[in-house]
Order: sequence, then C-alpha cells, then structure tokens
Amino acid sequence: SKPALNIATQEVESQHGAITNMIDDKLIFYMESRGLDKACARKLYLIGYIQAACQASAQYQHRLSEPLLAILGVSDE
Repeated sequence: SKPALNIATQEVESQHGAITNMIDDKLIFYMESRGLDKACARKLYLIGYIQAACQASAQYQHRLSEPLLAILGVSDE
C-alpha cells in the first residue's frame, strides 16, 4: 500500500510506503532440510529480514532493528 497526502493550501506533500510479506515457506523448508528446526529457521529468517530492512538507515540500524527483534521475540545474538 502507498498512501499519499497532498495539501494544496499549504503546499505540503507527504508520502508513505509499506511492504508486507509472508514468511517464505520454501526457504524455511530449505533451512529445515539442512538440519535446523522450524523455530530456529523462522528466527534466522526474521533476523535477516529485519537487519536487511534496517540497513538502508545505517546510522540508526541498531536503534531500529533491536526494538523490532524484541517485539518479535527474537535476538540477533
């Protein structure tokens, strides 16, 4: 989804983007076939996804990724 807000009277424009994605079952299956249990595979998948998403803002990467990982109940340690 990509909502946008245009306010002509104040000549202000704003945009917001969002990406949603389901966990890739094929990737989880691949990790399981290499000896990881499902919980560990999901954890690694989420850690990698969040770190990749937060890398775009390198200056704030840890300030962004650590709270998200905590909310999801995973840790990158």
